[in-house]
Amino acid sequence: MKTGTPPRLDGRTIDWAAFERQPPDERPVPFSFSTEQIDQEQLDCHIGYTNDTVHEAIRKNLHESPLYSGQITEHWAALLPFDRR
Repeated sequence: MKTGTPPRLDGRTIDWAAFERQPPDERPVPFSFSTEQIDQEQLDCHIGYTNDTVHEAIRKNLHESPLYSGQITEHWAALLPFDRR
């Protein structure tokens, strides 16, 4: 579902074995040319897959989504950090 903001989840409540682990890049590439390297520890991502039951639940509740119900009418570019220099 498009919400504009990713959901915040408590990782202690997730069965991580149900997901496919996707390790971070060994040497992550910065988004900005002004950043030479990333020293912050990188975390794993996890991929989950849906099925027909999930798709049906989404279809039945699509009217609840602000994006699809008409509550959101503006289309803005994604807000990404950038250097204005």
